Amino acid sequence: MKRTMISFFSVLMLLPVVLVGQEPKKTDKFNFPSHSIIDPRFSVKNVTFNNVTDTTGTGETLQVEMELKNNVNDPHSLYVFVFATFEKDPYDDHIMRRPKPLPDPMVYFTAVPADPKNYEYPKENGSGVHFVKFPRDPKLGVDPSTKKPYQLTDNLFIKTKHHSKHRIGYVYFNTVTILVFDEKKLTDEKGQPWPVFRKVYAITKKRR
Repeated sequence: MKRTMISFFSVLMLLPVVLVGQEPKKTDKFNFPSHSIIDPRFSVKNVTFNNVTDTTGTGETLQVEMELKNNVNDPHSLYVFVFATFEKDPYDDHIMRRPKPLPDPMVYFTAVPADPKNYEYPKENGSGVHFVKFPRDPKLGVDPSTKKPYQLTDNLFIKTKHHSKHRIGYVYFNTVTILVFDEKKLTDEKGQPWPVFRKVYAITKKRR
């Protein structure tokens, strides 16, 4: 049985009120998945979260490990993204009968691959851009050792690391989101990038 281990380290991305950079056109329209998505052709299993030693002494590091298992005879070429974030409850007022959602509940954001521009989208109010856990270009989710899509033949092991730097208002991670795209099926019927796997994991406490 073929086994492959992949490891890659993310660069932190701290969310300011307005991000600096080229702003997408206000006419851009985006539709992001909000539910879990599975593909019977493969399984994502044995997902673990561990707080590992930060040798730099600048913060804490979350290590995410997973196994992808092929359930069919044909191999797959996949693009994989892992997001580790700290997110507030989207509703900031639980007393009101109709609670008001926070404009941006995401407080801290990291991603593997660590390419900030690939996750920047315009805010709905037009006041700037923010990070979204969805890539503009799924083809950037490559195996860092080959710069090509991950190859899933039998079993594939992937390991990513996400750093939360010590700072004022420090927070660790409370959510991990995994997205997998199929090279042969990158878009939905409308031509928009769409994953074949999506799952959100809640991290209730740090693990060592």
